[in-house]
Amino acid sequence: MVEVATEGSSGSAGLMLHAALKELQRGVTDGLHYGAQLSVVFRGRRSDLIVGEAGPGQPMTSEATLCWSSSVKPLASLALAQLQEKGLLRFSDPVSMHLPGFAACGKSGITLANCLTHTAGLWGSARGAGPGAPAEKVLQHICKQPLPPDWEPGKRCGYDSPAWYVLAGVVSAVDPLHRPYEKYLEEEIFAPLGLSSCSLGLSKSRRFELEASDRLASIYQARCLGGKPWRPVPEESRPEQEYPCPAGNGRGPASELASIYASLLPGAKQRLLTEEAVNELTQVARQGIVDELQGVDISWSLGFALSCILSGRHASPQAFGHGGSQSSWAYADPEHDLAVACLCNGKPGPELHYRRVGAISTAVYEDLGLASTSGSLRTFELPCGMGTF
Repeated sequence: MVEVATEGSSGSAGLMLHAALKELQRGVTDGLHYGAQLSVVFRGRRSDLIVGEAGPGQPMTSEATLCWSSSVKPLASLALAQLQEKGLLRFSDPVSMHLPGFAACGKSGITLANCLTHTAGLWGSARGAGPGAPAEKVLQHICKQPLPPDWEPGKRCGYDSPAWYVLAGVVSAVDPLHRPYEKYLEEEIFAPLGLSSCSLGLSKSRRFELEASDRLASIYQARCLGGKPWRPVPEESRPEQEYPCPAGNGRGPASELASIYASLLPGAKQRLLTEEAVNELTQVARQGIVDELQGVDISWSLGFALSCILSGRHASPQAFGHGGSQSSWAYADPEHDLAVACLCNGKPGPELHYRRVGAISTAVYEDLGLASTSGSLRTFELPCGMGTF
């Protein structure tokens, strides 16, 4: 099944995304995913492509709510930037300025920027916090942990999901209303953009609403990996779905994730941040440091991956984005006034996933007439270890 929904000026034709659609369908045929959503916002016009099934015998729809995994991480960057615009913090602040307990065990020099660039060294600090521990308890545990031996914040890099518990804690501490992080996102990120179908974790009322309308969709082990079909990944257990993990449990349709990125484009009508704030967020902040967990050297801004496979082979140098656990990715390309989000419900392993990412994103540019005419395509290293960007 394929559904195409388009928004734009009155009477405008939809975006023609034939090559991207072919790649999405190829993923279904090859067993990389059972279904997928692709949302493209180009020069103010939107097209959503939907292929395959959300569950056995259940067609994928544009309203289906899927897990964003680590694609939710940049929301912390946006929240912190909002607080910086209000004069309540700076990215250069030591974390301990806002969370005094974090200074324990030699961590007083770690800054918010270190956390956002995966150079803080916290990647192993959540171990031992206990399964299903509340986020505030995980944060307390992280605060008590030492850094790895010989770790110099800002000088070494390791993909660092625990840092997002720290960043979420800072948002709540600095927020004048001291709202839980998931509530801050709901009221300060989602609501201003009119996004009513996404959340961090799932409240019981939210789960009931989604289940009643058949919109709660899961992520599965890809069919190409063999074994029993339609095997949900462990993150789709009921407790995991509900847990408001700041590093990896955003949930919503691709269209709403794309809308967040579209709000960061120059001239966007609905904005969360000034253009100056977006420019600060998306400048190179880390370069020339190999990620010791992923095995690659990827340029990084304050929370976004730069010049990488996420945006394909034709993107401008200004493109920025983030991906999530072999199933999702999103990016914005300011030079081309383009925002894209793709959610796939199959996890096929890192190599097949990143090849899927590159093929679909490259096809989007070619469909929109944005293919490079220089004769040289961007090439990339692919992550080969823990974590995804």
